[in-house]
Order: sequence, then C-alpha cells, then structure tokens
Amino acid sequence: MPWWVLFVGIGVFVVLRLVLGRRQMDATPFLFLRVPLNAISFRLRRLFHWRRGAPVLANEDKDDLYRGAEKKREKELRARYDLAALHACSTRDVYRENLYVLDLLDRLVVRPEKKALAAIDVGSKDFKYATGIERFLSRGGVDVTLTGIEIDGHPVYADLHSRADYGEAYARATGNPRVGYVVADFLARKDENLDLVFCFFPFVLRYALVRWGLPLGHFLPEKFFARARAALAPGGLLVIVNHTAEEHARQLELLAEVGMEIVSTGSAESTLVDYEEQTAERVLTVARRP
Repeated sequence: MPWWVLFVGIGVFVVLRLVLGRRQMDATPFLFLRVPLNAISFRLRRLFHWRRGAPVLANEDKDDLYRGAEKKREKELRARYDLAALHACSTRDVYRENLYVLDLLDRLVVRPEKKALAAIDVGSKDFKYATGIERFLSRGGVDVTLTGIEIDGHPVYADLHSRADYGEAYARATGNPRVGYVVADFLARKDENLDLVFCFFPFVLRYALVRWGLPLGHFLPEKFFARARAALAPGGLLVIVNHTAEEHARQLELLAEVGMEIVSTGSAESTLVDYEEQTAERVLTVARRP
C-alpha cells in the first residue's frame, strides 16, 4: 500500500470521528476506516511493549451493589465459590465481572469430574475475571492450572499501567500460584491435552475484530478454532460466549467445520452487571472435542 494512501485513510478516519462521534463511527462502513490506524497502533504497542509492573488493586464498597434477587444470587455465589477475598479487595466493576462469569459457568457449564484440571482463557484482555474462572474450576479442592492468553497486552491505561500489568495482578489475586497471564498469539502456541478452553467473545465476524482495535490480518476464525480443538484433550470442553445472534450462528458453523460436538447452548443475559441491556443477545456455547 502506498504511504500516501495510508495517511489519507488515517486523516479521513480522524475527521469523520470528530464530526460523527463514536457511536456513528462504530457502524459499517465507517468502522472499517479504522483498519489502517489499527495496524499502525498495534505495531507500535508491540514495539514498545510498555510495562510498569503489577498495580496495587483498589477496593470499593459493595454494600449497595445489588438488591432483591440479584443480592440473593450474589450471596449464593460468594458462599459457594469462596469469594470473600475478592469481595474485600476489588472495585465494583471487577467484582461484577467475576460474578457474571461465575453465574454463567455455574448455570450453563458442567465441569469435568477430575482431581486436576488444566485450562486456558484465550483473548483474556486484562483478565479481570480470572478469579471467577479459577473458583469455578477449583471448587471441591480440584487442582487447577489456568493461563490467560492475550495477543494485545500492551495498551496503556490512565494510571500508566498496561493491560499486561493488570493481567498479572488479577492472576495473582486468585491466590493460586498456577494461574498466570501471558501476552502471546494463541495461534503460535502449542497448547495441548487441556481439559477446558475458554473464549469470551471470539472474533468470528470482521467488524468485531476491527472495533476491538486489531489488524485485519489477525482475522483467522477457521485457524483459531482448529487450534482450539487441537489444544484440547479428547473429551475436553470449549466454552464460548458470543455477543449477538449473528455471531452465534456463525460460531456454530465454525465449530461444525472443525469437528466439535455441541454439548449445550444457553442465554448469557444477566442482571448482575451494570450493562444488562448489552447482554440481551449473548449466548454461551459448550462444545466437546470427540
């Protein structure tokens, strides 16, 4: 691509973003004006790989976080999955996210009955829900090894800590030394013989990847799910959550293409988060490697 085309594209994107605002820019076709900017910013993040060290995780009062049925469910999950430490040292947002993940897994996923479980979470972002996954897997004294994997681990937050800094802090906050976080391309890894692979909101449609800020060259859903299947031991489970019905429909096609068996699907809608309306179409799917 000629350099001038790239810069013109970035200029058009910036102007339209200023004129139209964020919501309109998220709509196709304007969304795809992000493509050249995504490519440049991703390369810069990988080049500088900013790290400041794990932050001290903040705590916020949660006494008025839930009411009614939500309060009852929160107490139930807190007791069942030993969330006292998380409740005592987390922000309201982080606590909500962990409860949301735990609620989904508790209702919709049957954990393999083994004394030790090995799992990965692909596309972990900053892994703020690490405790939720770890507690679901370890209930009853199960030995759990869990790794969060994120390809884009170096965006910098307002406090000048990176996504990876927080990923390591949230992994450490689980209290399980076998929970870790790595910045890596899942397709380049050789994970195998896993009991579970988690993937919340995989990029099965191009617009989702572009909106998240990744280069289009990383839109490889067929390869992604073939690698996920290969990472599982026979009988291992792939647990996926999709944002929309359109994504879920495409997800089922992709799972069939790589030879995964659908175990179950269920609504991932929830009132435990403060963005309830955004969960209305969400679907959780459990698939098994034969």
